[in-house]
Amino acid sequence: MKKATLRLVLTLLSVMICGVLFSQSNFLPAYVIDSKGDTLHGYIDYRNWAANPSRISFREDTESPARFLTPFDVKEFGVDTEIYTGAIVDVEMSPVVPNKIGDDASFIIIRDTLFLQAIFRGSMGLYYHRNSDDIVNIYMKENGEYNLLRYKKYYAYDNRGQLGASRRLLAENKPYIGQLKLAMSDCESIHSRIESTAYELKQMTRLFRYYYDCVDSEVDFERERERGNVQFGIFLGGSSSTMKFDGEPTFNYLTEASFGPSNTITAGVSLNLFFPRNFARFSLANEVQFTHYRMTGEYTDVRNPGLYYHHFSELAYSYLKLNNLLRYKVLIRPLEIYINAGITNGLVVNETNTRRVDEYIYGIEHTKEYKAIDDPNKHELGVMGGAGLAYNRLSLEVRYENGSGIAEYAGLKSSTQRIYFLLGFFY
Repeated sequence: MKKATLRLVLTLLSVMICGVLFSQSNFLPAYVIDSKGDTLHGYIDYRNWAANPSRISFREDTESPARFLTPFDVKEFGVDTEIYTGAIVDVEMSPVVPNKIGDDASFIIIRDTLFLQAIFRGSMGLYYHRNSDDIVNIYMKENGEYNLLRYKKYYAYDNRGQLGASRRLLAENKPYIGQLKLAMSDCESIHSRIESTAYELKQMTRLFRYYYDCVDSEVDFERERERGNVQFGIFLGGSSSTMKFDGEPTFNYLTEASFGPSNTITAGVSLNLFFPRNFARFSLANEVQFTHYRMTGEYTDVRNPGLYYHHFSELAYSYLKLNNLLRYKVLIRPLEIYINAGITNGLVVNETNTRRVDEYIYGIEHTKEYKAIDDPNKHELGVMGGAGLAYNRLSLEVRYENGSGIAEYAGLKSSTQRIYFLLGFFY
């Protein structure tokens, strides 16, 4: 019943998040320079784009209907602290996903009309484009022309493997190094820096900043530096734990007994690392959590009316857990709704592992004590997922965990299920 209720809550929250995601808009004051060169002031639905937009939603005032504009309609637009330029450019389209990268070093170039994001504007411009397939193209603007800085990854082969076997290696075709050296030849000290600059926006930005300082040139525009935010927190709540065993008849005293639920207190600290772009909707939550349970189980092995054994097992374990969760949030002012999922690793810091056997042998009683499990696991690996609400600095979350338990060897396996109700405070 508890699991069914939890699944229902998580499903409803997930559906709610998806609905909000597709219905939310975020119109901010903006300007647009249209294809005729006229400047229009109004509002753009700003999405803090991770991939450059292929179109934008623009309205001239808060009451007018929105209309879509493409790079064919717009020479430039600015919103929040960002500037995008509509331009006809060369685009390198080679796949970047590892299992789709080919063996050909030659470029796959098409001509397209795109929105390029301005990174630097001045005597030499730097522009950036990322598409929905995560293909990145970086451009240098000189004398009014947008020149593609060319780069491609591909697989190459050599014969240096064992016994002369051919090895498949990831290689790079990097004409952009020569392009930058030629364009920045008026700064003698920059050549070694160009050699070590990867085809990556952060390093390119650092290189252009050095170039502008080197030639003492004025920067007309520089995109604001982006940094991922960090959030610390503490949480406290309740946990409800159950345990299941599966094994051979030798372990009937465990497999046939009912363990749990054990209702206890849990607490921990968290460090949440927010990824830039997309309004920091994605983050990596890292937690150190203390959990505990105490469960008992009883089983009676009846051989005949005068011969039977009563088993009483007690299992009490305390864990220090490291949880790593990928979290996704949606803002519904003033609330945040979020879902998360990830893995958990727990180390046993305290344990009780006992079994008492009351023997009844034709009127004679004996009591013996053993370990319930001979070689219990000291490490528990599990998966967890949950959903919650946050308001200001407070959060409320329900979470489900399925762990590997304390027994995993020939003839006996276990699993632990936990439900958490957590109240958090962030700062």
